[in-house]
Amino acid sequence: MLTLEQRGIPFVVLDIEAQKTAHPDILEAEFWEIIPKIWDYTELSVAVLYNLYTTTKYVIREGVAGDLELAREICTAGISGISA
Repeated sequence: MLTLEQRGIPFVVLDIEAQKTAHPDILEAEFWEIIPKIWDYTELSVAVLYNLYTTTKYVIREGVAGDLELAREICTAGISGISA
């Protein structure tokens, strides 16, 4: 998987402390641990990533029926240490 930089796409360098300050309502430590692992691969904002994070946790926790294989592949492709 190529980073945005490798693909020639303009990107924002992650300043995790600035992002935490900008999003004081996001308190989950697990989310903030994931962000540096995926930041270089996404054009999504922290707010959108958090929405995706919380929605995914809900789907898994509630056992929502459906095929999550594609989502699992996307989440684990080249990224170790991320768990549901």
